[in-house]
Amino acid sequence: MIEYIENHSEGSIIFYTDDIRYSRFRAFYHIEQLCKLALFSYDGYIKSLKNIYNLTYQIPVYINESQGFIPILRIRDYENKWINWFAVTKVNECFNGLELEFISGRRLHINFSLKRLKKRIDALMKIKSLKVNIFIFNDIEIISK
Repeated sequence: MIEYIENHSEGSIIFYTDDIRYSRFRAFYHIEQLCKLALFSYDGYIKSLKNIYNLTYQIPVYINESQGFIPILRIRDYENKWINWFAVTKVNECFNGLELEFISGRRLHINFSLKRLKKRIDALMKIKSLKVNIFIFNDIEIISK
C-alpha cells in the first residue's frame, strides 16, 4: 500500500508499507496515473468536485477503499506531499505541525494544522461517500417491461 509520495531532485519517492521506490516522474504524475487506473481523469474529477462541493483548494483524491490522497500544499508545488489517509494510523500534534505515523511505523512531520487536516479528511470522506453511492446505484439491476 502506498503511504505517501513526495518529490525529490530526480523525480519522486513513493513510500510503500514495505518498500521505498524512486521514480523519474514527479509525485503529481503518479496521482494522475492512479486516477487513470481507476478509470477517471484527474481534471474531470476536480471539475466535478468544484461543481458538486465547491471545493477549490487542496482537493483530496479518493481512488478506492485503500487509497485516499490528501495534498499538503498546492498540487504542483515541489514541496507538496501526497498523503494516503487510509495508511495513517496515528496523528500527533507537534510544536510546529503534525507528525503522522503510518502502517509501516514510518513517521512523517508535516507543517500542517490539525484543523486543516480535519477539513481535508472531511472532504475526502464526502467524496468517498459520493463515489460509493454512485457505484451502488450503478449495481442495481433495472428491469423494464
